[in-house]
Amino acid sequence: MVILCLGEQEKMFTISESAPPGTFIGTISSTLLNGRTPNFYIVWPDLSLSGEDTILINDITGEITVLGELDYEKKNKYTFLSIPTDGSITTRVIIQLLNVNDNAPKFPVDHITLEISEYARLNSQLALPLATDADEGVYGIQKYNIIGGNVNNVFKLSQRNLEDIIYVDLTVNGQLDREYRNRYELTIEAVDGGDPPKKGKLEVTVIILDANDNPPVFGRSKYSATISSNVHIDDEVVTVNAIDIDDGENARISYKIIENNDKSSNLFKIGENNGIIRVAQATTFIPGTIFEFHVLARDHGLPQKLESTVPVKIEINNDNKAFETTLDIVWLTESGLPRLYEHTTIGYIFGRISVKDMSPSHTLSLSGSESICLRQSDKPSVFLLVVCGILDREVKSSYLLKFIYKDIKSGEIIFDHPIHFIILDQNDNPPVFGQKNYILKLNEETDEIPPILAKDIDEDENGRISYSLIGSDFFKINPETGLIQKTKDFDCSIGNEITFKIKATDNGETKLSSFANVIVDISALNTKPPSFERSLYEVYIKENLKEGSCFIKVSFSSQNHLFAVCFLNL
Repeated sequence: MVILCLGEQEKMFTISESAPPGTFIGTISSTLLNGRTPNFYIVWPDLSLSGEDTILINDITGEITVLGELDYEKKNKYTFLSIPTDGSITTRVIIQLLNVNDNAPKFPVDHITLEISEYARLNSQLALPLATDADEGVYGIQKYNIIGGNVNNVFKLSQRNLEDIIYVDLTVNGQLDREYRNRYELTIEAVDGGDPPKKGKLEVTVIILDANDNPPVFGRSKYSATISSNVHIDDEVVTVNAIDIDDGENARISYKIIENNDKSSNLFKIGENNGIIRVAQATTFIPGTIFEFHVLARDHGLPQKLESTVPVKIEINNDNKAFETTLDIVWLTESGLPRLYEHTTIGYIFGRISVKDMSPSHTLSLSGSESICLRQSDKPSVFLLVVCGILDREVKSSYLLKFIYKDIKSGEIIFDHPIHFIILDQNDNPPVFGQKNYILKLNEETDEIPPILAKDIDEDENGRISYSLIGSDFFKINPETGLIQKTKDFDCSIGNEITFKIKATDNGETKLSSFANVIVDISALNTKPPSFERSLYEVYIKENLKEGSCFIKVSFSSQNHLFAVCFLNL
């Protein structure tokens, strides 16, 4: 069959891509049609715009409805020809889909790792992967944001729009310092133009690469040692140590003795990697001689190595001098005595020990406590007493310390010196009751309640307790003994129990307290037999008293209630 179209008209419909199957789109013709046989031939002139699987056209009624799922991102327009069987003009029908925001932005990956030098300048940029959004136009990607991990706003996003595509870079916005923070965990979101907008997220780890911006730093400002005049090659003299807070090769340190003018520094050598200074030549040193030189510590950073120096002083001991060794102990405590408060800060220096005429072959050590340590100072013969662990008087109130002076090679103890060291109390423990809640029963035979006492394991005034009562005026408490006494009679309105709190407070400079809840059961007081107001009632009545007249009224109390009974003349 050949169909000739002499003329053509156009009709356009719009429908949302979210319209479900069965949704009415429109009618090809408004003319009343034959309802029994087809009135139209339907032709899809462009197969790419065909919608036979998604658009249903009734060739009898001309009604157009949704047949299957519509997707604007796959096909946004359908076009077909409707040719009437009666030979009237052909209609070109165009169905245009309306886009809805049904797709969220999506990054190609969930996480990326970037690296940047801590020397990076402001506005240095790192490219970020672009997110995509299957939606178009206003429902497409509109902007990017950093929503997490941007400590001190050290980064920002630079965005530019080229041909409707938003390109984004991570830009340095502040000073980077690897020694302050060596990595950042950023969360970046892409936002479309929907209302509400849909978002996609990208986790970005930014690793700050080390730059060689810190020189080595020695642990002391000066190193000193005293050695014998008859030392041997490779005998250890002293160890210098430096630290570089940079990373990797930037922190690896090598040591070197700087040669001085008189070449005396050649008598010693230093371990390049460990900083141990040793005797370098077999020679007899002259007693009393002093050698002074500098040690250089240099890192291995690029492009420029950083370095620092420290002076070293080595004195040759007079071996012929009579050897007299004594300890001089100076206590740096408040009292000037070997005693220290518990919980003193770790690292606190509280004593200085000087060893007179100390030989390099001798050593001083300390035993008796893991919380008190002996540290050598810049001078080999001067030691410091340092708190190196927790001091708790309630665990241990004193230590027997022993200073041991011995020969390194033979292990012979030259002398030991004992010290009795006392730990002083601080108010670090509150009073503690035996239980949190107490239930007591009060009977009619006593107005006193057994004392409710707390304990405080601190010492002296820190452990002395005072008591107070809170929440009831029916009782009082002795502040020293904790004895509780009734202050007034009970009335029926208070019920069968009275509740209050007892507060225990110590007498430390900074007072500590604790509380106990007390319930006093007074129900036993309410079980007494009735009590009349009088033990004897006597009454006189007239002989002509009318019937029903009350001639005596008797009152009694029971269960904290007052009753009155009237006797009548019957």
